[in-house]
Amino acid sequence: MRAGLLQPLLFSQLLLLNAAVASAGESYSSNNLPATSGHSSDGLLVKFKPHISRQLARTIAESYGALEIFPLSTTHQAAPGSPMAQWHHLRFDQNANLQQIKQRLEQDASVEIVEFNQEVTIQKQ
Repeated sequence: MRAGLLQPLLFSQLLLLNAAVASAGESYSSNNLPATSGHSSDGLLVKFKPHISRQLARTIAESYGALEIFPLSTTHQAAPGSPMAQWHHLRFDQNANLQQIKQRLEQDASVEIVEFNQEVTIQKQ
């Protein structure tokens, strides 16, 4: 890629990049990168509590209207029970009210964190 071109990254990819860099023992701060962001129109990132199995996470996600659920740890190969294994990308219909779904999920006792799936663009220098 030529210098100066923008490359979009989903927030989920940035989480994985941050985890990979952190596991390599290097310090990483997204504040050092020229970036812009906006949330994806069809997804939320959800961190379920450690005792929630993947099957139960799927059932919970579907109860909120998720069409698809992807564990973020499949590409990172996080060990079951590790913090990365708890994160899932939930995809919804493009007309779903993500703000309302996010607020409802935040009240669910099975959920630790809910974030919009952010698309981050980093300018390569």
